[in-house]
Amino acid sequence: MLLRFPRQSVVLGPGDVRYIPAGTAFAARTDLGTDGYVLTLSPSLTIQVDPPMPAAAFSGSIGHASDAMLVNLRELAEEAARAPEGKALTCQLSLLSLRLSRLDPEQDHHSSGHAPVPDRPLVDRFLALAATELGDGRTLADMAQDLGTTLTHLDRACAETRSQRAIDVLNDLRLERAAELLCHTDRPMARLALDLGYVSHAHFTRAFVAATGRTPEAYRSQMRE
Repeated sequence: MLLRFPRQSVVLGPGDVRYIPAGTAFAARTDLGTDGYVLTLSPSLTIQVDPPMPAAAFSGSIGHASDAMLVNLRELAEEAARAPEGKALTCQLSLLSLRLSRLDPEQDHHSSGHAPVPDRPLVDRFLALAATELGDGRTLADMAQDLGTTLTHLDRACAETRSQRAIDVLNDLRLERAAELLCHTDRPMARLALDLGYVSHAHFTRAFVAATGRTPEAYRSQMRE
């Protein structure tokens, strides 16, 4: 898809996401057979979203998070139809905003047809493995070994595809999963912390406050008011 803005043009390819704030003038042109999703949001729905929706337009790659993003979009549509001003909708919008902030770097579709970064499949496999073993106490070295690589190579792959070290990618995954569980379950905080792979409730609280500015308890309470 080609998006034309007053001062620039943006090409979206497979797996790309473009966020466009309300009031932005643009035109879109798609090739025959193009498939994708469009979500239109009234600015009034995003007032209480936390973290806030981005202030400016940007592009990113959905990468490993495609399934979770599509589930999020479907649940948003369902909540909007059922209760357009309910807290559940705000919770889904907050998850969407969090996922937007975690997108992979934008892909270069103007290059001369070079293949994607070779280690992207490794990062996707790492995230899939980590998602199933967050609470198992596995170390990054253990997971790298399971993936048939070394921690050094895994770190390099994460840096090349996501501009983060493997530990930071893992911590982002934990925080995203934490936000989902706080919104959708009544699991006690101590149990939730262990299920996410934190060594204690206090460790979980410190990490969550550093990322969001609120305790897990405050986040859950606000999302359910």
